[in-house]
Amino acid sequence: MITHILFNQRNISLACRWVFVTLHVTTSIYLTSVMKKTLKEATEKFEANLCCDEHITAQQTPNPVTVTNHGHFINDRNTVVRWEMYITYPFMLWDPMSQYKTLFINKLICPLCSDDKDLSNALFRYGEWYNGRLARLNPRVIFDMHTCILLVSAVYKCSKGHEITACHPDVLHVLKGRTEVPFFLTHRHGFTLELANLVEELIDNGLSFEQVEDTIIKQYMSIHNRFEASFWRDLALSKTFGVFYEESDMFFPRSHHNVFHTQAPQF
Repeated sequence: MITHILFNQRNISLACRWVFVTLHVTTSIYLTSVMKKTLKEATEKFEANLCCDEHITAQQTPNPVTVTNHGHFINDRNTVVRWEMYITYPFMLWDPMSQYKTLFINKLICPLCSDDKDLSNALFRYGEWYNGRLARLNPRVIFDMHTCILLVSAVYKCSKGHEITACHPDVLHVLKGRTEVPFFLTHRHGFTLELANLVEELIDNGLSFEQVEDTIIKQYMSIHNRFEASFWRDLALSKTFGVFYEESDMFFPRSHHNVFHTQAPQF
């Protein structure tokens, strides 16, 4: 599908122009067992730090180039190399109630309750996350300069049982008047401030919308190609150690334009 992503571009006269850049995106991302385990451990660590009353800020993992494995999975010669080990998405833990405590002098009110002045319907956190633990708790996808990022938001609840994601528009609206939110959300996806700034800079330097799109797609393809090269290199090394592979095991997901299109393989 085609998603129209909206960027606010400043010109020299400080007037605002709206620039639409079309990017080809998939509607969902297949979370591997490796990625789910990573998100589970990250959110559990967040909760543990919160219990210790440690200062917590908005957290994002490094660029995937820095976290991609470089052969450490085959230190054990009996290790079977799987493609799931090699596609790792950066992710952002998002829980403004914890990360921006000083900004929430007043309680956040549940946007789904009819009486928005009833403080008994204030939101509270209860340790649940959109970390892929269940299908209904899959993280949102936002797009950065080199890859997509998984937005792992906390789940808030009110006394009436309504569940609200921490990236709900009403929550973000409260923040936007007090601090800079590091991303924008569209109807189904979103993009980071860094990507918005990159597009703005490229447009200001005379690139067409098509050239901007092509530039971003090439950056995504470059990351995917590094993942794939590492996989095939380690697979070949593993085979020299005597590990046997079925034909169906020698598979790596294709890249679909600017998104790692990692649908579960069917054999």
